[in-house]
Amino acid sequence: MEMNMTIARNSAGTKNCQAPEVAALEFQAVSKSFSSGTRALDKVSLSIAAERFTVLLGPSGSGKTTLLRAAVGLSTPDAGEIMLAGESIAGRGLKAARRRMGMVHQDFGLSERLTTAQNVMAGAAASVGWVRVLFQAYPRSIQLKACELLARVGLDEIQANRRAGTLSGGQRQRVGIARALINDPLVILADEPVASLDPATAQEIMALLREAAGERGAAVLCSLHQIDLARRFADRIVGLKDGQIVFDGTPADLTPAALAIIFDGPETRLKPIVAVA
Repeated sequence: MEMNMTIARNSAGTKNCQAPEVAALEFQAVSKSFSSGTRALDKVSLSIAAERFTVLLGPSGSGKTTLLRAAVGLSTPDAGEIMLAGESIAGRGLKAARRRMGMVHQDFGLSERLTTAQNVMAGAAASVGWVRVLFQAYPRSIQLKACELLARVGLDEIQANRRAGTLSGGQRQRVGIARALINDPLVILADEPVASLDPATAQEIMALLREAAGERGAAVLCSLHQIDLARRFADRIVGLKDGQIVFDGTPADLTPAALAIIFDGPETRLKPIVAVA
């Protein structure tokens, strides 16, 4: 299926409207242990506000990925509850919740044999019949939206029709962001989205994720281990260590002493925060 980017001129989408008192995403005393005995999450309670960029900051093994996987139903908590816009994602609520969440993966999560545009449209697979997905016969509205989103993340018509396996790492993550936005999500979950990218590209992708989500009114919950990126792009930083929240505040609140607790090391000398427009 060849995509014509020149026809992608429909609207940028509307913001998701929620009552101010209802969190976009909420974790209520969520706990998770593995068969090895490792306690990945220990009674984590966290409320994610709509249209805000929240970073989960912590070292490997702190529970960041487990928390994100639980939010999208890929890992079932042993205790606690997860709410999306005030409704539980447990049981029958999970299918509906997944349609209101977008996911950006560390390893991009793309099918290399499909084109860039087909990978973006795959994000809407749950809303169309399996026959359409099998034959890549997506409705025209979804084709147009995929083109619009690819243009928004900086990919042109030629790149839209290239196989994903031929793209650079930065280009692949741009595709991942476009795919995460295809359903106009209430929340975007990003699991170490720039871990495999060089520093300059990582800055570009983080800026794009923040801007594109903000334009569509989506909250972002993003896991990172890079301190500078967290301080530059987050509205709020939540520090995790051994499955527990040990810090919760703004980038300005993240002191060397707080970092020493999160990363269990000596105090780190911090550079001035570079403002994000």
